[in-house]
Amino acid sequence: MGRQGIVVAPPKMKYWTINNNRLTEMVYKVRYWIGVPLVLSVSALIIYRIYTNWTTLKPVISQIKVDLALGGIGILSIAITLLSWNWVSILSFRETHVHRLNCMRAYFLTNLTRYIPGGVWHFAGRTLWLIHQGHNPHSVAESLVFEQGMTLTAAIAVGFMFLDVINWRPLTAGIAVFSVLLLALLAAFAVTAPKTAGKGLQLRFLERWFILIVGYVLFWVLYGLSTICFATAIVGERITDFGYIRLIGQSALSWAIGYVIFFVPGGWGVRELAFMHLLSRDFSGSIIFILPVLSRLAQILAELLCGGVFSLLWQLNSLMKVSKLP
Repeated sequence: MGRQGIVVAPPKMKYWTINNNRLTEMVYKVRYWIGVPLVLSVSALIIYRIYTNWTTLKPVISQIKVDLALGGIGILSIAITLLSWNWVSILSFRETHVHRLNCMRAYFLTNLTRYIPGGVWHFAGRTLWLIHQGHNPHSVAESLVFEQGMTLTAAIAVGFMFLDVINWRPLTAGIAVFSVLLLALLAAFAVTAPKTAGKGLQLRFLERWFILIVGYVLFWVLYGLSTICFATAIVGERITDFGYIRLIGQSALSWAIGYVIFFVPGGWGVRELAFMHLLSRDFSGSIIFILPVLSRLAQILAELLCGGVFSLLWQLNSLMKVSKLP
């Protein structure tokens, strides 16, 4: 490390970094030529539907309960923090030394780039950030693969489990069970890194495996609880207990649908349209249009909040280390 704290990647990392830059450039082009038009067209459809129903939506928006909405943002911030903690835990299994606070800061700041149309893929930017700080590129890439896979798998599992929690159909139950088994398998691979094997850490395999599974499932439950807060802020207490449970599944599945269409930045528009469709099965009226948009805005706000908080914590931590120097 130089005097200004800049880490230069070793020569053996240059080839991997070049390939990663090519991948980023390819994704940039795909998102620009396919993702941006799709985002604009879907967003235009959503805006048009909101515009045509504006006379009904306007009084409802003015009566949104701010305290419940703020509570939803708080729960959502906790959920996003848990998600970043899960990823850093996976990274720590692939490497022996990980600065958790710095990695969580990188997670939040690079995550915001996925909202830029045609911009840098958020986990590609996260990879380059960590490589330039001296992390092993293979360990970073492996952690990102496991993180994305487990987040998506947990979303599908929680989505289908909560969507038809009372009257399970064979297909729904089969998808839920398969997703849970796949999540357990991915967690098993994530906690058994070759570099940590043989150092006594294999004795903690079951503990880490269980905590990782619970962490990803809990994230989606918290994500759903924040959605429940937003829904209650819109329509008050006019939601049944079964409706609350289904909201958790609907919010998770809509995210998964937006994620699968990877060339759309952040699933923008696609997730909201899918959420509207799922909500229409249980609700009618203004909540179908307001809740998806409110949830998206709250997520962006929560990510900005977490990014600012962890950047501040990182700066305070750096100042404390400097003050302790002789």
